[in-house]
Amino acid sequence: MDAVFHVEHQVFNYRVAGVLIKDEHVLIHRSKIETHWSLPGGRVKLGEDARTSLKREMLEELALDVEVVSHLCTIENFFTYKGKKIHEVGLYFK
Repeated sequence: MDAVFHVEHQVFNYRVAGVLIKDEHVLIHRSKIETHWSLPGGRVKLGEDARTSLKREMLEELALDVEVVSHLCTIENFFTYKGKKIHEVGLYFK
């Protein structure tokens, strides 16, 4: 179960993302139906630590077995998406 909590018209999301650098380029992605770009990653599963979540997400999405080197920052975001208010906490790793 993902660490996402829905309360009426609000959602809390706990996310991890990786800053993957190769040949001085940073990998970003965008869904075909979206207009915004983001770093690869995903939602943390309940009971799963952030580093394990990021390794799992990178393997699922990119078929890459990555080494999570270091925590870079934690970002708290507030935004509206598809009519719902989102409160997101994201941990970003190299």
